[in-house]
Amino acid sequence: MVSPRANFRTMLPAIAPPWLQDVVGQKVLYTMGAGADAVINKLVEGVRMRMPGYGDSSALPHIGNDRVLPRGPSETDAEYILRLKQALDSWRIAGNARSVAQAVRAYLSPFSPTMRFFDRTGNWYTWTSDMNPQTAPPSVTHGVPPNIDSAGGPYAPFSSDVTGFQRWNYWLVIYSSGSQQWCTRSPALDSGDTWDSGHAWDFSQPQSLFDGLRAAVQSRQSQNAWCRNIIVVFGAENTLLDPTGTLGTDGKWGFPAKISSGVVVPSRPASTSWIDGSNTINVSSAFNTTPTIAAPTDPLLPR
Repeated sequence: MVSPRANFRTMLPAIAPPWLQDVVGQKVLYTMGAGADAVINKLVEGVRMRMPGYGDSSALPHIGNDRVLPRGPSETDAEYILRLKQALDSWRIAGNARSVAQAVRAYLSPFSPTMRFFDRTGNWYTWTSDMNPQTAPPSVTHGVPPNIDSAGGPYAPFSSDVTGFQRWNYWLVIYSSGSQQWCTRSPALDSGDTWDSGHAWDFSQPQSLFDGLRAAVQSRQSQNAWCRNIIVVFGAENTLLDPTGTLGTDGKWGFPAKISSGVVVPSRPASTSWIDGSNTINVSSAFNTTPTIAAPTDPLLPR
């Protein structure tokens, strides 16, 4: 059996009969050997291409499609190859916070911002910037969740209309500051920014960045879970939405605005931007206490 590493262009002349070892015969053998070498090289490369890190990098997107692991916009070949090699291990834990954190961290690469997950029951899962979800479990705290929407409305935790949805509600908090500033706030609309500037609402980055982020979250969360919001905090890690900090709010963070003394004012902290999470839900009005609730709709379209 001929080794795949054999060079037929030099091997054939060595074993050819004397009448093929003249100038013309050498050229014929070289042509045959070059074709055989090309076939063997294609065969070897084809086998290697299915193994991330061994074949050409052009195969990585196709391997990622097979293993249902989308690549982050700025993820390097080395980082993506490592994730592809660990695909079976990562899918084994799909449906929990660690699996979602792995997808988010990969999507935001090369940044590694602090991430926190919290749910209505007061479970907090934190990965700081120096913790890799691929290798490290989260820091877990069982405490009190922020008072997001207890004041009523369509997202209230005890609203009979959303009982089927609120049970598995959770929020994802991603910090963006300092060396881990993976996104920035957009300029005010009256400072030169326009509707066709290409920015996502309240961000300087395009809408596609956040659509991809939401898709990464949805791909790994539990089937019945609903990521209500992805909250971007532009500030220090332990000053807002921290399980050990002050969590008291007026229960009206479910919508970006509220009515105070007859005036519509912002309801959420100024240092945050809120993105629709892994699903959306149709409501009749932000200020209607008895809205008509519909099932979650397209996971990638904003309300």
